[in-house]
Amino acid sequence: MYNTSNLKLRQSQGDLVQQCHMLANVMDRDLSMLNNYEITNESIAQFREKIETYTSFENDAAYKHLVEAQVQTKNTARAQLSRKVQSLLERIGSLYGRGTPKYKAFGMNKYYQFTKGDLLFKCNNLSLMLAEDLTELARRNIHQSDLDELNQRAVRYKEALMDVHEARQLRAEAKDNRLAKGVELQELAGDFVKIGKIIWRHESPSKYNDYMRLS
Repeated sequence: MYNTSNLKLRQSQGDLVQQCHMLANVMDRDLSMLNNYEITNESIAQFREKIETYTSFENDAAYKHLVEAQVQTKNTARAQLSRKVQSLLERIGSLYGRGTPKYKAFGMNKYYQFTKGDLLFKCNNLSLMLAEDLTELARRNIHQSDLDELNQRAVRYKEALMDVHEARQLRAEAKDNRLAKGVELQELAGDFVKIGKIIWRHESPSKYNDYMRLS
């Protein structure tokens, strides 16, 4: 990944693209003069390729939408896992009594406040403890199918957490790549503008102003 901490664009992606297209057109007009500074048709063609490359980068809105969608999926997965935990705890409490050492041993007090890591860890412990007491817990209609469902929901939540992490990472990488290419294009355009201003400063005020407007 690029280190973009010191990079900065002076304008939006769309404005930079539009400005660079205008600059390329002005350079076409002034090619004979630009040749004296080793700027050729090929140079302008390569500049246009860089513009198209930068244009092809998706803006941040698409990546933001992806992250938001994954966060919603993650929140849904946590809610489903929590509902299963609550259902099990109600039946466990009715069997052993809430507040008893046996009930507390399951370690799920205020589970809704757990961090994501703690919730997954504690759900795994809950599953293991329930497996040891299934015969007794059957009196409250807790069976292997309940453990399977608990484990499946925990897996879905874990996978959803990973999907959120990957979506955020993808968004950050895309932002860094887009910024790096934008700054590269911005700096190249700036070099061309400087040369254009040098050429026309004392030759043509109108052409000089064309480059000034593209500064």
